[in-house]
Amino acid sequence: MKLILRTLLFFAVLAAGYTCAQTKEANNVIKYPSRCGIPERSKEENLTSSVEMRLISTGAPRYPAKAARDGIEGYAVLEFDLSAEGKPVNINVIEVSPSDIFVVASVQALSTWQYSPGQSTCHAVRLDYQFE
Repeated sequence: MKLILRTLLFFAVLAAGYTCAQTKEANNVIKYPSRCGIPERSKEENLTSSVEMRLISTGAPRYPAKAARDGIEGYAVLEFDLSAEGKPVNINVIEVSPSDIFVVASVQALSTWQYSPGQSTCHAVRLDYQFE
């Protein structure tokens, strides 16, 4: 009986911590805490940032099957550091809309990108998912 109560208490605390770690805003935008404290920037500002000037190659994110089937468009904002080899590391999702549906595809895509060598910290990029 004690084990069951402890397990239930653990999951209740875990669930409470998870809901506190994210905030849901209008239009189903989910925001997560930023470890870098990166302020919101427009897509154009991200593209003109110094780290974007170092971008060598990108991998387009795969449109999640459920989102494509249901006609869902959205975006994900990710922050990351660059390794000495120019690979994105410590990838962290800081905003996603309309739900977590684009998180996995975004992290997988960003992890394939290549920048010119040189270690640096705290960069952000926005990946948009739209039908054309």
